[in-house]
Amino acid sequence: MRARSLALAAALVAAGLSGCGNGVSGEDCLPELPTVQPAEVVAGTQLTIASTGFSCDARYDDEEKRYPLELGSVGRAEPVDLGDVDVDPDGSFTTTVTVPVDASPGESHVSVSGSPYDEPCDDTGSCAGYTVSLTVLPAP
Repeated sequence: MRARSLALAAALVAAGLSGCGNGVSGEDCLPELPTVQPAEVVAGTQLTIASTGFSCDARYDDEEKRYPLELGSVGRAEPVDLGDVDVDPDGSFTTTVTVPVDASPGESHVSVSGSPYDEPCDDTGSCAGYTVSLTVLPAP
């Protein structure tokens, strides 16, 4: 009975992990976490956000994939929309955005939505998140 329970549990885990989500073909994996440059950015200046894409041979089937970006202020303010970024079929992207001049200074993060990190993102699953930390410095 225990062996059957373990086999069932393994099958459920494998089923939950199979497929990076809708619109992704190839191997099972997630996109590489994004980076930001600079890691400390002055409000009102530019920030570059990038990811090298999937860490395996996975690809997006949709040629027009876009990820929405938000700047979060860790409990100090509502998230700020930074726009969308075009994503290459291999999951890679690079964009430069302007951090709003009135962005809340302090520990912050950029959230990237629409990637397999969001799967599943309903009441029955969890969202691992696709974020990168940074520090916002006050505008001069």
